[in-house]
Amino acid sequence: RRQLAQMVLGKLLEGVHEQRLLVIADGPLNGIPFAALPDISSPGAMLLDRFVIGHAPSLALAFAQPAAAGASTSRVAVVSDPVYAADDKRLASAGPAARLRGSRQLSPNKLTRLPYSALEARAVQDTFGVKDTVALSGFEATRARVLELAQQEWSVLHFATHAIAREDAPERSSLYLSEYAPDGTFHPESQLSTSDIMGSGLRARVVVLSGCSTGDGSTLRGEGVLGLTYGFLANGTGAVVASLWPVEDASTARLMSEFYRAYRASGNAAQALRAAQLRARASQPAAAAWSSFVVRANGFP
Repeated sequence: RRQLAQMVLGKLLEGVHEQRLLVIADGPLNGIPFAALPDISSPGAMLLDRFVIGHAPSLALAFAQPAAAGASTSRVAVVSDPVYAADDKRLASAGPAARLRGSRQLSPNKLTRLPYSALEARAVQDTFGVKDTVALSGFEATRARVLELAQQEWSVLHFATHAIAREDAPERSSLYLSEYAPDGTFHPESQLSTSDIMGSGLRARVVVLSGCSTGDGSTLRGEGVLGLTYGFLANGTGAVVASLWPVEDASTARLMSEFYRAYRASGNAAQALRAAQLRARASQPAAAAWSSFVVRANGFP
């Protein structure tokens, strides 16, 4: 990683005393976890130790600083633990538990349950309180119910689901929601795509996409990554927390618990993610375990 840091940053940060770093990447640079890059000016340290890091699609958008969605509300919506398979124990016998929040299969009935996503949802609810939290879990975590959320303003929208990023068709990158009703009826339309998000106007002050590769997609020069994050930002979302690669279910739940504890204190997504990653790194030194998530926003961190 030191060689990569030297190639990408060189001596750019020498003598810089700021504590916030705004990354406006292009092309393949959008897939780099800048937080995990070594700080060349400080042996043994990473950029995470030195900066609160945010990512913006363009400098013009960063300086525009539009009014954040949900600025006047404290309401939170959490979507978690969808019913993906006919052998889910909520329908019949228990199926195998998934470890990664994604799937190599695009077919919705190839996905398996994410057992830790329910614990993650409870951590969010504990942070903000039951009164201010709308929880869509299990059979309630459907595409129709999620689209209804677009009718209201939200402080935070949190998705703990499977996700698929489509580089070939970013408008079809999707969050995967419940595929079965309590009586076993199959929902053929269980995907919430980038096109659905943009068409519905769904947004919040902060959107957290706690699934596999939710920050991936195709790249367009001057516009950043086209995909799920782009859909929410285009609707006026203030910041989107998303992952650059597949993430493990249990460790993601722990990271998100730390994130919300810090977010409740600071009210800033980039600061909260940094705090959560610093704590995660203390117990999981391998960068891949904690550095996947980034904050993308139309503004400074």
